Amino acid sequence: MKKTILFILMLVIIISSQAQTQNDYNLAFKYYNEQDFEKAAVLFEKIFKQNGSKTYFTYYMSCLLEIKDFETAEKEAKKQLKKNPDDGSFVIELGYVYKKQGLIDKAEIQFNQAINNIGTQKYNATEMANIFIQRRDYQLAERAYLKAREQNPEYSFRYELANIYSIDRSFDKMANEYVELLVEDETQIGNVQNRLQYFVTNDIDESFSEILRKTTLRKLQQLPNKSILNELLIWLFVQKKNFSAALIQEIAIDKRFDLAGQRVLNLGDLALSNEDYDAALKSYAYIIEIGEKSFFYPKAKISHLNVKFQVLLNDKKSTKAQYQSLENEYLATLNALGQTPKTIPLMIDMAHIQAFYLNKAQHALDLLDYASGLPGVKPEVQAQCFMKMADIQMILGDVWEATLIYAKIEKDNDQNPMGHEAKYRKARLAFFIGDFKWAQAQLDALKAATTKLIANDAFQLSQLIKDNLADDTITQALQIYARAGLLELQEKDSMALKTIDSVFVSFPANAILDDALLFKADIMHKRKDYRQEATFLQQIIDTYFFDILADDAVFRLAQLNEFQFKDSEKAMEFYKTIITEFPASIYVAEARKRFRELRGDKTI
Repeated sequence: MKKTILFILMLVIIISSQAQTQNDYNLAFKYYNEQDFEKAAVLFEKIFKQNGSKTYFTYYMSCLLEIKDFETAEKEAKKQLKKNPDDGSFVIELGYVYKKQGLIDKAEIQFNQAINNIGTQKYNATEMANIFIQRRDYQLAERAYLKAREQNPEYSFRYELANIYSIDRSFDKMANEYVELLVEDETQIGNVQNRLQYFVTNDIDESFSEILRKTTLRKLQQLPNKSILNELLIWLFVQKKNFSAALIQEIAIDKRFDLAGQRVLNLGDLALSNEDYDAALKSYAYIIEIGEKSFFYPKAKISHLNVKFQVLLNDKKSTKAQYQSLENEYLATLNALGQTPKTIPLMIDMAHIQAFYLNKAQHALDLLDYASGLPGVKPEVQAQCFMKMADIQMILGDVWEATLIYAKIEKDNDQNPMGHEAKYRKARLAFFIGDFKWAQAQLDALKAATTKLIANDAFQLSQLIKDNLADDTITQALQIYARAGLLELQEKDSMALKTIDSVFVSFPANAILDDALLFKADIMHKRKDYRQEATFLQQIIDTYFFDILADDAVFRLAQLNEFQFKDSEKAMEFYKTIITEFPASIYVAEARKRFRELRGDKTI
């Protein structure tokens, strides 16, 4: 019983002691952060004597120097040196006692002594450099690591030095350390990329990216067989969305290691997703040039045609003759590769060209019907064929047939993105033909769709109907807007614009006018007529600043100024407007991020 009581008492004492130590620790840093260095010094001295951690000794010395108690500081540093004559950290502490008093020569003697005797242990170098870094003496920290590298060539301290150079903004030296690290150890590529990501992403004036590019190229010229340097360049170019430059490096790697175009194909896909059609075309063309011996040849042929299709779609000056020429290329490719489940994407695109641009709707429907019935076709690919068939029936004016096909796709793909897309298109078709209330009911059911894009589209169209449809009447303005929407979907943009303009003439005070302006802005964006797009967006802001679309217009203008017009100052103004005038907007987080980056904020 007595032993139990004694054990409990000892446990209470230990716990109380630990709690007191933690209280002292918290209070010491509180005083230190409040610059009450006299009180902090007492506590740091107490904590250091209790646990012997040199971290607390460093804080203790900092407090003594702040209150200019140089006599005590020198005495304490020499006392620790006497106890630990081989510990360079105490030599450095004594050096700072002299430096704080203006005795620079004496301080330099101490610092040089510590650095020259750094030894071969990695821990010693790190501890010593951290003391210098804590006091913002980055050059001394650099010297410590360089001396340690000299003493211990097996460890280069490249990460540590690169970190110092990043703090000191010596970016040329930082880039060199990371490049040399990759030369020494290629497995570090992921870590190097992660560390460089911040600097590349926030490199507004491209200065750091240029330093990194030149540093890597110089090393690559010295070591042309070091493919890891190509990897770093590719990564850099991709981060900057310079896919053409990345392609040059990818082709070099592909030829060196005879990869048959696999990585080049992936880069082409990435360029395509970023709408860099020129780089995508060159990527696929490289694989096509390799020929059928490449496993990736069929995919490259299909993708190459898809890019040409996208380029033609985005060229609002394209002619019927150009689409006819492209159709011929599709036919030739299908003859070469065969009409198989793998080439169905080609057939779907060709059907779109035939129906929307060559007045061959029935040819398109027959082709899609054939493709959907091929043996071995996957259900999701078959659904894509049906979706395109429904779209074509819609432009032919066969609303009932289009609705039936959409309904079938929805039923066969219940609770997946394809089914949600079919449901949305079915509701949108109902909107186009003026069945607004039924369309709204369907759209409201889609607001919780798993695909964010579908959910957003459904919400916006539902909101449009709700805002512009009275409870018991169908407005003419909304009907005109719906007709314009159908024309735009049918690639009849000029007719769509004329139709939507009639709303402004016939209903100059209607609530739908801000939506009509946004409709026109969307068409201008599709045409890449960004100046005209900006004009329509500005009209929304000037006339409908307190309506629901105002924040959309402001954010889009910010994006146009940042990325298209390259006017950072104006972009910042629009981002700031989002933050201050529309605090509940879904764009606030992105606006704040873009504003800070344009302002040049640096947070690591």
